[in-house]
Amino acid sequence: MYLSKFFVSFILLLQLSINSIAVQWNNENNDFKNKTELSLVELKPFKSTSLTSYKTLDRRQGKRNATEDDDFEFLISGGYRPESNPLSKFLVSIRTTKEQMSFGDNHYCGGSIISRKAILTVAHCIVFPSGKVRNPESILIVAGTPRRLLRTENTQVMAVDEVIPHPDFSQINNILKNDVGIMKLKHKLKLDEEFVDIVPLADTEPKTGTKCTVLGWGDVFRKGPMPDEVLNGDVNILAEWECKYQGISKGGICAGNRDSETDSREGDSGGPMICNNKQVGIVSGGGESKSYDPSIYSDVYYYRKWIAQNGANYISRSIYKLMLLLLAIIKLAINT
Repeated sequence: MYLSKFFVSFILLLQLSINSIAVQWNNENNDFKNKTELSLVELKPFKSTSLTSYKTLDRRQGKRNATEDDDFEFLISGGYRPESNPLSKFLVSIRTTKEQMSFGDNHYCGGSIISRKAILTVAHCIVFPSGKVRNPESILIVAGTPRRLLRTENTQVMAVDEVIPHPDFSQINNILKNDVGIMKLKHKLKLDEEFVDIVPLADTEPKTGTKCTVLGWGDVFRKGPMPDEVLNGDVNILAEWECKYQGISKGGICAGNRDSETDSREGDSGGPMICNNKQVGIVSGGGESKSYDPSIYSDVYYYRKWIAQNGANYISRSIYKLMLLLLAIIKLAINT
């Protein structure tokens, strides 16, 4: 009798799940056909400020052949602006919904694109120091522009549907543990090969000595201004003991540059550290840029299962939850 009840329950549950997945599949197809992948967030007209009073039309339009320096030339602790920056297509700017004076001055963290509807960042970018999780409606994601203060035809401004910090994230005495988080977008990003693309994630453990590149719009010096154009910095993965004064915890990577003192700073948090064209780390804790002070990055490979589970699309998560439920039913039937 119990066995027959089990099979009846199994068939009903399977049919319900298939119907739910089919509805979601149809909705996603309709969204694609209707080209509703871009955010419907209404933007204010761009306002020029003294920091963005560029001297040529090329610079105002954000063209690639514009190489003239900005009004200040500070680079983030050994950082640089490459003539061509193919890695910037993986980077997004995380912003509050309220601009202070002009487009882009509400940037506070970075992130990377891991799917058309998922952004990878660190937990401390979506959780207040008090422990309260940020309201998704208070956050915007801006993709497709290496220029923080300039909106172009390639810029995509996306509304956030859900924020997911790691459940075991904590910050005690400035030591961050399980500092990883994901934001799900309300609409899909429109991908291309030049301005917006999905970053490949690390599939092996990070190795000491590997050369990597970190990207971001972080402060050019402590408590200083943020640059307009995204900066790159070359770092090497170091031994964990070299970050012992920063309080590195399990799941963290120590990285820096002994020669140029390259360092990630406030505003870079959540941005990617890319090694051999794959994202290996996420900017978690920056150094102080005093003599030699490496930074801490969350280890993408270490958190790969959590990232895959929480960054998956709705259909994949539905199947995953269905399998867990079916296993529970089978276990109950066997025990009965």
